[in-house]
Amino acid sequence: LLLHAQRRPNIAEQIGIADPLFIPALRLILQSLELIGDYSEDIAKKVIAIGTYRERIEEGIIKKIYDFSEVAQTVFQKSVDCVFTGDLRVANSVLEMKNNLEIEAERLMYELPEIPYLRAILSGLVNIASVGSINADIAVNRALQERSKHIEGIVEIVRHTWIPRGGKKMI
Repeated sequence: LLLHAQRRPNIAEQIGIADPLFIPALRLILQSLELIGDYSEDIAKKVIAIGTYRERIEEGIIKKIYDFSEVAQTVFQKSVDCVFTGDLRVANSVLEMKNNLEIEAERLMYELPEIPYLRAILSGLVNIASVGSINADIAVNRALQERSKHIEGIVEIVRHTWIPRGGKKMI
């Protein structure tokens, strides 16, 4: 449907898309949702498989992975929200959270015990945050394009002009 909407403005209008330039971004958002679903399914399978090693995993490790997963989910949720609100501060905080999560993941990789699937679960959570943060990038680009109220006080947009040799100013 989005491909048809990209080629036919009347279809885009019928499904509520005012700006056809936003259609590729919507496709990317939908692809990210699908990828996150795939990563989540993979993580769920690994969580089930790790059950046989449950007695070897300390509660502290489980808590750290749980907390990590909560932050990964927050990154994804806020990134989707800011696409539609255009809030640049939220988008920037999402990108910062994702970067901090990647640093934390590297630290946790060394800390985790040698138990099958633990690192794969952590890696899947990092993937969810990374794919989710793509939506924050889309939000930043969209906010800059639309000059939304959320960019005031954060970004100064400068319009470049070109003066040809003839002396008349062109915009």
